[in-house]
Amino acid sequence: MLRKIISGFKQKSVGNHFSNEDMVFELRRSIDKHVIICCAPKSGSTWLSAMLSAYLEWNEERLVPMYGYREQEHYMNRVFENNIKGKLLSPQQHLNYSEYTEMIFKAMNTKVVLQVRNIYDIIQSFKDHMENESVVFPSAYMSSRFWSALSEEMKYDYIVEMVVPWYISFYVGWVDSAYFRSGNVKVVSYEDLLIDKTEQIRAILDFVGEPYDEMRYENSMSKIAKARTRKNRGVAGRGAELSDVLKLKVKSYSRFYEGIDFSPLGL
Repeated sequence: MLRKIISGFKQKSVGNHFSNEDMVFELRRSIDKHVIICCAPKSGSTWLSAMLSAYLEWNEERLVPMYGYREQEHYMNRVFENNIKGKLLSPQQHLNYSEYTEMIFKAMNTKVVLQVRNIYDIIQSFKDHMENESVVFPSAYMSSRFWSALSEEMKYDYIVEMVVPWYISFYVGWVDSAYFRSGNVKVVSYEDLLIDKTEQIRAILDFVGEPYDEMRYENSMSKIAKARTRKNRGVAGRGAELSDVLKLKVKSYSRFYEGIDFSPLGL
């Protein structure tokens, strides 16, 4: 299967760029273990990334060349440009599942921590982000000119009708993948982290095959206690304020995917 995927993407090496076949070989030779936090925006991933970074103290690299409107697909030259060896942690990346991604992850012995959050709470947090920080993101196009012209009602309509479908597709793509079925993807919810972050970190460490040490954990948590982790409100349940019409529209998106457990998204 891996050979078939590689052949489907195979291309000639140009300059310093590897063909996919060569890249897979080099990644297998360079990386012993890789953990990546694949997440939807506004799901608390900055907080989780900070905790894992402080505890693991591995090599750390974001595997994207730039952000903005660009989909956060892999840019594997980061590994080679920075001569990364051994264990690697990739902080939050809004990365959709694809066969190409699975090919790369198999080569890197990757464990995916798939972070999600109640979708109704995400809508509220996403609106806060657009009002206070930026309207630029890859999920759906927006600019300040268009955003400022929208009424409050239309702003929510935009997020629900344009952005939320990306979230649904992101989640289903991962949990319906062969990589998930092979036990290489762990779903972690923001709500569970709020309830008991220690238990969740222990479970993640067990999932990635790393030991838990209580003193090490306490020391690492103290390091990030005062760090800014982009929490707008840091609470669960804000989505309850949404209208029933919007909630029904969000819920309707799940009807296309029979058999998928949407409970981690609050659906």
